[in-house]
Amino acid sequence: MKAVQILMRDQVSIVDVDPPSLEANRVLLKANCISLCGSDVWMLQDAPPEDYPQPIGVSGHEVVSEVVAIGKHTGALDFAVGDHVLVLSPALDAMSELYIAPIQNVLPLPSGVPLPHLLQAQQLGTVIYACQSLPNVIGKTVAVIGQGSAGLWFNLMLKRLGARRVVGLDLHAHRVALSTHFEADLGLHNEGMAEPEAVAAVNHACHNAEVDIVIDAAGTESALNLAIALATREGFILSFGVPHQQQLTLDYYKLFRKCLTVRAVVGATIGDPTHACTRQAIDLIANGIVDLTPLITHHFPFSAVAKAYALQANPQDGAVKIVVNF
Repeated sequence: MKAVQILMRDQVSIVDVDPPSLEANRVLLKANCISLCGSDVWMLQDAPPEDYPQPIGVSGHEVVSEVVAIGKHTGALDFAVGDHVLVLSPALDAMSELYIAPIQNVLPLPSGVPLPHLLQAQQLGTVIYACQSLPNVIGKTVAVIGQGSAGLWFNLMLKRLGARRVVGLDLHAHRVALSTHFEADLGLHNEGMAEPEAVAAVNHACHNAEVDIVIDAAGTESALNLAIALATREGFILSFGVPHQQQLTLDYYKLFRKCLTVRAVVGATIGDPTHACTRQAIDLIANGIVDLTPLITHHFPFSAVAKAYALQANPQDGAVKIVVNF
């Protein structure tokens, strides 16, 4: 079979490998489609040097697949051979034609909904999981830095949770344009703005209301420093975007003087072992929580996966959510 291997930073190869062996309590899956996100870019460009070459199949983790075979197990299952399922891959190794996943990480999907749409439930589930770590947002003003797919999902969930005002910020105008579609009150294109300008623009957009909560859905050094600058005294910052660097230079004195609370969230598969958040996300998408048509902007065949990675790393040509089709 064919699979991806990231040999070194920014070098993606499709390699021939033997199909995996099925074991007890495991499922053999045939990939149908995979979405890319910031985590994929981190594994492509920003992981520690000793992590390269990456294991076979990395970085696939947002994946819908067909069940090929089910290993020996006890208890009833809610899926069968031939079903399309959403798969949570804790090893992030699903970027291959066939792969193995733990039986408990295979989630059934409803019929009648486009598979690329249901595919987005993995990331929405992770956002729902992260929202559990937020303070009460009812009546609060929230800034979401980064309007890629994760930031857009945060806009939507924050408004559903009762936020009074949500402002989405991004360096790419085409992503900002989707902010209000995902229920933000305002999208702000902050490309070229110095940090004080961006803070002033958000304050103006919020009619000088204090920013109680800031979500960093970008993971860059500048985004984290902007979060510190935006947050009001005793405000809350949720660090969600995967950091592009292992060591960051932050304005810690400002964070200290403002008495800010910073919470990092990662590992929904570990923290939510029953996958309740992802199951909820599947239901929300199946029930039409939002029109996902404008979110999914690009499709690539598996043979062109290197081009998909490159576009995810440098989202030009209107790119928001990229899907790789097998």
